[in-house]
Amino acid sequence: MLTLTRQSDYAVQFLSALAKNKSRHPLSIKSFADEARLSALFLQHVARKLRAAEIVTSVKGTKGGYRLAKQSKDITLQKILEAVDGPVAIVPCLQMNAPKCRHESFCATRRSIGFVNSRINQYLNALTLTDLLMARVPEISAKKITAVI
Repeated sequence: MLTLTRQSDYAVQFLSALAKNKSRHPLSIKSFADEARLSALFLQHVARKLRAAEIVTSVKGTKGGYRLAKQSKDITLQKILEAVDGPVAIVPCLQMNAPKCRHESFCATRRSIGFVNSRINQYLNALTLTDLLMARVPEISAKKITAVI
């Protein structure tokens, strides 16, 4: 089953809160975690990954916290998921830089699963944080999709 990890879920929730934060002050992990009833320790781990991927910036000090490093329209769901969980792929052999699969020469599903995998990745790359905030679903033309296998 394809599911988002808890890290991805926390990342999307946290980034959504940052995008909605109209205050001049950065948003602290503790205040957001308390308000959203999430684990502050786990959220801190997620925030570190988002900072390493240059999706957020951090401000140190007593009034410190986090801000988006870019506008929400420039942050894709693909970038968020890859920042916290690594490459998005239905099966390991379709991940970027995956070692050659020993079943590749006779795999009956690689091509079709590769197409589905490409479709998912293209959609995730088209869906922005702004889209998520506005509950907007972007259109992706099937003609623009090419399987990467």
